[in-house]
Order: sequence, then structure tokens, then C-alpha cells
Amino acid sequence: MPKQFSWVDHRLVGDRHIDKCSAAAAALYLFLVTVSDAKGLSYYADRSICSRLSMDPATLAAARANLIEADL
Repeated sequence: MPKQFSWVDHRLVGDRHIDKCSAAAAALYLFLVTVSDAKGLSYYADRSICSRLSMDPATLAAARANLIEADL
């Protein structure tokens, strides 16, 4: 375990991955790492994610594309 433990890996900031993300993408990333299972899978439907994050479907799609582009 690293000296500075946190629930979200420090590499997100240290390796500057967060710099490549919009605020919506960062919110989606945090949501997905929080609800994923041991294999990294989330079973939340887009409609549920939109509701939880107060996003419309277009914003969710753009956030997801941003995460893919950022290799997250």
C-alpha cells in the first residue's frame, strides 16, 4: 500500500490524467470507480447515471468519450 493511501489512485493527479478530463468526465470517473465491482464493471444504466450525476444523455456521452480518449 502506498504511503499516501486514498480511494482514488494518486496517479490520477500525479500522472496528470485528470488534466485531460472535463468536470463531467471527472465526476463520471469517480462514480464509476466507486460503484464498480472487483472486475471493474458497473451495472448502472445510463439513465440511472444521468440521474445520479444530474447530467443529460449528451453530457454523459461526451464525458464517457472524454474518459476513453484520456485512456481511463
